[in-house]
Amino acid sequence: MIDKILAEHDHVLDDPAPFVEVETLNDSSVDFLVRPFCKGEHYFGILYSVPELVKKGLDEANIEIPFPHRKVIVVNENS
Repeated sequence: MIDKILAEHDHVLDDPAPFVEVETLNDSSVDFLVRPFCKGEHYFGILYSVPELVKKGLDEANIEIPFPHRKVIVVNENS
């Protein structure tokens, strides 16, 4: 899915090809390293648009971004 988003982006270069790999397997997330290549004048556009496009793609595919859940139990010892 990330590869498709990069391939469809107007300013991501095909050569060199974008780099997408799993960087870290955490307790509550899988972190991807995403390195698309572009011309210098498009750097900031890519930097800010690609994460948003990936998030939208994940949402459309019904893939949730996990986050840690905490259960807090409050005990009132004075009652």
